Amino acid sequence: MKSALLHGVHLICIVSRHASLTSAARELNLTTGAVSQQLQAIEERLGFSIFERHARGIRLTDLGQKLVDSVSHHLLAIEENVYQLTRVSDSQQIRLKLTPSLAFKWLVPRLEDFQKQYPEIQIHTFAEGALVDSDNRNFDVAIDYGPIPYKLTEAELLMEECLVPVMSPSYLSKHQATLEAGQFWQSVTLLHDAMP
Repeated sequence: MKSALLHGVHLICIVSRHASLTSAARELNLTTGAVSQQLQAIEERLGFSIFERHARGIRLTDLGQKLVDSVSHHLLAIEENVYQLTRVSDSQQIRLKLTPSLAFKWLVPRLEDFQKQYPEIQIHTFAEGALVDSDNRNFDVAIDYGPIPYKLTEAELLMEECLVPVMSPSYLSKHQATLEAGQFWQSVTLLHDAMP
């Protein structure tokens, strides 16, 4: 298989994990236009459409899904084998995947103390989107959000999070009557995270 075709298939597998070209482009450190052009080129080379593009993002076609299903585990196996072969020389490095908010608010304040205690260890952080892609095994340690029990059995709980709804005092006073009547949550407008 020619390297351009292999690169294109790998690109398809990466993009398939995203709901939009924009979020895929962020992971790849490319522009959305560059990702779109590369996908167009690989679709022309393969002779069929991989993705359906629509107003809310992208979706795999039936043939695209078959392609991703048949090759993605092989690409992950290649990646894992390369990682195992190169791990010997990287023994003083830790590749840590986590979300940007956790990296900024939790990890960064603790890194200085860690570096003082273990100056020989280098921490390479990869801050991704709202959730960490733990299927892509290009890391040593990943810190992710998720419901308990977590999807990976070997995962260890670091901390629990409790979310509390908030509102302005003026919004509360507008809906005070429904609060007292026990109909509060049915009458207010709730805002939801677009990428939970």
